[in-house]
Amino acid sequence: MLEKSFSNLPDLVGYYGIGEFSGIRLIGSVDQSVLPYDRIRISQVGVKNNKLDLEFSKIEVKRLK
Repeated sequence: MLEKSFSNLPDLVGYYGIGEFSGIRLIGSVDQSVLPYDRIRISQVGVKNNKLDLEFSKIEVKRLK
């Protein structure tokens, strides 16, 4: 996750972020807990108003003990 922001637009209320995947930057919705520099994945892909609608989720990194 490169950046994260909150939208107050009536149809788009929520958190959105810019993710980078193999050098390609995409905008998608994110959960409130996702922070900049977290590792993310594309968890859902859809079409809304003839536009691509992406949702990102955080990749949990498991640490070895």
